[in-house]
Amino acid sequence: MADVYHCFVLTRTLPNTIWVTGYDIEPGVRAVVHHANVHAIPATSATNLDAGPQGYSCFGGAGLSDSRIAGAWVPGTPAAKYPPNTGIQVNAGEALVVQMHYYRYSSRGAPPADRSSVLLELS
Repeated sequence: MADVYHCFVLTRTLPNTIWVTGYDIEPGVRAVVHHANVHAIPATSATNLDAGPQGYSCFGGAGLSDSRIAGAWVPGTPAAKYPPNTGIQVNAGEALVVQMHYYRYSSRGAPPADRSSVLLELS
């Protein structure tokens, strides 16, 4: 069995600065989703890395040294809600990427299709 780290671009470019004031990451196939992280990255990097709906392979984050964590989920983690007037700033011109860590892949077949979702509360 091999682990797979895969990134998906959620937004290509944010036109305005936003604040992530809460989030929830819901794994689609709990048997194979080990954890997920949401990263803010420069939009130019997102364009260079994005492979469409299939995403791109990544390990140790979004695959960039200039990414910033904007949310994380591991089994048992409830939805996150920041106190009033706080949150994680994501700047205009940045993109959001989710990194999925899948495990328990069998070498004898394709992994099950995953439809994990990322819910963001923004202000």
